[in-house]
Amino acid sequence: MANFALPGAAQADAPTKMYWTEQQASVIKRANVDGTSIEPLVTSLGLPAGIALDGSGKMYWAEFGGNVIKRANLDGTSVETVITGLGGPVAFVLIGPSGVTPPDADLKVVKTDAPNPVIAGTNLTYTLTVTNLSTTTAATNVQVKDKIPPGTTLVSSVATEGGSRSGTTDITCTFSSLGFGSSTTATIVVSVNSTTTRPLINVATTTADTMDL
Repeated sequence: MANFALPGAAQADAPTKMYWTEQQASVIKRANVDGTSIEPLVTSLGLPAGIALDGSGKMYWAEFGGNVIKRANLDGTSVETVITGLGGPVAFVLIGPSGVTPPDADLKVVKTDAPNPVIAGTNLTYTLTVTNLSTTTAATNVQVKDKIPPGTTLVSSVATEGGSRSGTTDITCTFSSLGFGSSTTATIVVSVNSTTTRPLINVATTTADTMDL
């Protein structure tokens, strides 16, 4: 990346985009985090300085030359003035009631099994797909937990895309992060005991360090 016009401040919207102000050009721009696909979002500003993202699809910035704070959608649309009459604002911080505004992830887990029905004495495969439904925020330290049903024995468990797994009865698959709009899977294979006659009931849950809606 090059040809900045007096950059003022920058913010990253992990894991894909970064945003920054350029005071001399009076513009807000964004690009992929690898520096590609640079695009102007908001133009004709009054010396934009500090910028912040609120984790729910909005960006806020201070305009030193206009003595205001404004906000817009992350694509630059719906620009509106939030505060006026300031004395040359340069930077600011967005905070929530507890002092920090936590980003929101929205996780959903779906489980399928095959074969269905399964014959006692054979293997049964559970596939767990966890999806981050958020449109703005990646989930971190994502864990998918599954307790295999009574009457079965673990054969194998695999977490895809670099995930780790632990346990033989209470299975935990851990993924360091899951981008917004992304999915990942875990596969658990169990052997159904030959003496098992009752229905197999199995429930999976998912959690993350990032607040789940």
